[in-house]
Amino acid sequence: MFLFDDVFSELDSSRRAYLSGKMKDRQVIITTCEPSGVVGGKMIKVEKGRYF
Repeated sequence: MFLFDDVFSELDSSRRAYLSGKMKDRQVIITTCEPSGVVGGKMIKVEKGRYF
């Protein structure tokens, strides 16, 4: 299992694509303030302590 805390905001687009490619077939949790950069998977939105 991998946990990435807001890592995509620190990377340029080519490094995001590289890292995303390495995550295939793995269990990964990613937190982000910019969800548009994450493609695929299941998204859980948390707002004011509640998730949807």
